[in-house]
Amino acid sequence: MSRCHELVLACPGLEYVRFLICRPALSANGDIESAILNDLVECHRHPAGTPLSRIVAKVSARPGCEVVVLIRNANLVLDKDVPRRVLAALDQLPPTGTWSIAASGGLGLDETRYLALYASKNPAIPSQTGPRPLLDPMPDMTLIAATHAHKVLDGASTKLDTALETVLAVEGYLHGRVSVFAPRLVAGINGDLMGRDLNTLRREIRAHFGLRLAGQSIPTLTGLIELEGEQDQDKVRANLADCV
Repeated sequence: MSRCHELVLACPGLEYVRFLICRPALSANGDIESAILNDLVECHRHPAGTPLSRIVAKVSARPGCEVVVLIRNANLVLDKDVPRRVLAALDQLPPTGTWSIAASGGLGLDETRYLALYASKNPAIPSQTGPRPLLDPMPDMTLIAATHAHKVLDGASTKLDTALETVLAVEGYLHGRVSVFAPRLVAGINGDLMGRDLNTLRREIRAHFGLRLAGQSIPTLTGLIELEGEQDQDKVRANLADCV
């Protein structure tokens, strides 16, 4: 059974960067990631079955947290250089108040696919250019602006897992933040990239946005998500196409 393990890294220029690493249950000592990322100063576990959106909301509210690093691909290779690459990616990004989520791959606003990961089961040449704006971030490894995540997820009635990154990106554009491809967020994967079920993705996105984006559509790497309902100017806050 998978759990999310929260690992906290003290970083120059940021009070804390918090890692959420989703892995199968650890061995008895539970120190596998702590040993690999030896600069971590804290380690916490979250109960299996807790919705990922609630974990991210809780972690993003911790004092001093500016960025949550979410690693969801269980086959992503964790080594001692991961914190260095995360900091390199952050150095290339604008201030955290201007972006919502940065990812190691995703679907760009121009429908270009970007990727900084190398998966042994599905090898591809990583993209070197960036940062670039994304509409749909890949879930394998992301950087999440804590203030934005807490604002969107805290108290939200919808439980998000599959659609978490897409929802954070779309909410970001609706509130003046950009989602970004971070080419320095490089990692190897001993296996394949994460996949997402289109039906689950569609269900979570529709449940989250309700009628706010009724009649509009959201392009994703998995497929086009069409939001049901008729447009009602009293209920629809914004036109997504005008925000990206």
